[in-house]
Amino acid sequence: MGHPGRRPITRDAPHPTWPAPAGGGEYLAYCVPSKTIECAHIALWKVGAGKASVVPGSASQHAVHVAIAAAPGGHLWVQWYDTSQNKIHVVRTNAAVSRFGPVQTLAAPPSTSELDGLQAEGSQGPLDVVALVLQTSAQSTPSYRDTQLLPKLSLTGSPSSVSHKKATTVTFTATDVGDPVPGATVSFLGKTAKTNSKGVAQITVPKGTATGKHTATVTKPDYTSATFTVKVT
Repeated sequence: MGHPGRRPITRDAPHPTWPAPAGGGEYLAYCVPSKTIECAHIALWKVGAGKASVVPGSASQHAVHVAIAAAPGGHLWVQWYDTSQNKIHVVRTNAAVSRFGPVQTLAAPPSTSELDGLQAEGSQGPLDVVALVLQTSAQSTPSYRDTQLLPKLSLTGSPSSVSHKKATTVTFTATDVGDPVPGATVSFLGKTAKTNSKGVAQITVPKGTATGKHTATVTKPDYTSATFTVKVT
């Protein structure tokens, strides 16, 4: 197998089974070399655009096996293997492919001596990370390993601090790399509410609620949950 870190790897975003990112187009994820470093960082480029975006977390100078996958709603996933850390890093974009979410890190399978290939598939929502693994154990043969990764929800609330002396409604917003997430369930103070098309749900803090910090949680199938803390004074 060749060295994928030395060449760009593409996915055609408007593939029949993959919704295109907002605005359509084709995208390329690839290593950008410097004079002395084979992969100084990874770039994500919309074909035809004047410039590419730097993928966060990719400037360790040890990235190889860059892969890209499209997800429902227009999001893209970019992943790569860091040879110095023996870890796989994954980052997700918003639907417009104009910003990146937090970098998620996966440990390589046990006894891994090298990854000889890395691919991704995310058309159903969760991301399947498929690696061709070479192990350190004697007489072992290369094997494929598949790990599934869920997109991360984010939750905010306003106001974040309320008084126990009166009832106050807190407006919660659930997002996925900044995009609203409808149909998510927000749980807070023993109550639940579903987010609307703007990712918003409201729950009232009753008068006389115990003072202190109270945690709200947002969940949705095929997502990693998130929390937000509201302080009652």
